[in-house]
Amino acid sequence: MSNRLSAYEKALQLLKIRLQSAGELKEKLARKGYSPTEIKQALQKLEKLGLVDDLRYAKAFILARDRFRPRARKVLELELRKQGIDKETITRAFKSLENQRDEEAILKELIRRQEGKYRGLPKEVARRRLLSFLARRGFRWSQIKKWLKG
Repeated sequence: MSNRLSAYEKALQLLKIRLQSAGELKEKLARKGYSPTEIKQALQKLEKLGLVDDLRYAKAFILARDRFRPRARKVLELELRKQGIDKETITRAFKSLENQRDEEAILKELIRRQEGKYRGLPKEVARRRLLSFLARRGFRWSQIKKWLKG
């Protein structure tokens, strides 16, 4: 028998580092050279044990992003899709977090945090930079103008 870890063991190693989606694990295991059959069996076992749960992952990801690197829902959805989470699971995650997630409060907090960075700049330059910053984080103009003064 070879010294190579099984796909299941390798997936466990990856999960010790951080929670991961099934899609991420599948991609990483494939890059390591595991066969599709090995990967499928490993993921099924991990899902059965509750170690891989895309809904739980999506909710944890959204809450972590809201706390440390806030983004608009649109951007979070794209990031989750890139990680292999299906659209239905993403929708369920956001729905289950409705009472914990207030996008307007997130936007207001981002504005508050950023305004200090632009002190001392001409008002129009500061405003333009703040608008660009918020747009890059996925907020729509209609949301932004509601909370920006002047």
